[in-house]
Amino acid sequence: MITHSTRNDIYIGRGAGKKLKEDLENASKSVKIVSPYLTPSYVEDLLKLVHRGVNVTLITSNDVEQGDGNYSSFRHTDLIKQKRSINTKEKELRKKGIKYSLLSFIIPLFLFYAKQYLYAFFGAMVLGFIFYYFYNRKIYSYSYYSPIRLKVVPDEYHDREKGKFLIHSKIYLIDEKIAYLGSINYTHKAFRYNYETAIKVTSSRAVNDISNEVERLFEDKELYEKDIDEWGRELYPEPRH
Repeated sequence: MITHSTRNDIYIGRGAGKKLKEDLENASKSVKIVSPYLTPSYVEDLLKLVHRGVNVTLITSNDVEQGDGNYSSFRHTDLIKQKRSINTKEKELRKKGIKYSLLSFIIPLFLFYAKQYLYAFFGAMVLGFIFYYFYNRKIYSYSYYSPIRLKVVPDEYHDREKGKFLIHSKIYLIDEKIAYLGSINYTHKAFRYNYETAIKVTSSRAVNDISNEVERLFEDKELYEKDIDEWGRELYPEPRH
């Protein structure tokens, strides 16, 4: 992508992310971030923006770290949510099957008292299988989602022949009016302590071009990404009933 802007502010040095942090916190409509590395507490900040009604898009090329309990309580389950759906027909079928198979155990009991031991044994075995069949029926199904428009591209996945690549850019868009480019990862150290560079862009043409490029990257189906459903199954149990 090539674009042009004549309206830039440039921040260089330690604390170069101070103004960027302020603009992110003051976002009212949307935030888009491309950053290979993240600080757990900063991911918490994004979730707070979501709770305020801000639409957040995040593209990262590293596994999202969890908080250590001291500086952040963030957990992957804050970012990946489970939705459980119930099949009412299967639930009713399971309920009836369990009920009637248990009631039917009176038959092998009757045979046992009638000293028909072999028939009683096989009858109990058959009813046991029937009971297990209905008891084990799956009445719940699960899907997973994130409150953030999230795309995680593992940084160990490189295949030059197939066009797979590391996402190393640092891009920030606030309310489709401001863009920041530079070396600052979305981490506490980068924003406050590292010697970094950030360029603030307010030219509407350039901001629009940058936003379109982020959307193109997000929608790129050829780019390998971590599957949210697979990730969710690693985080949550999935009881059948």
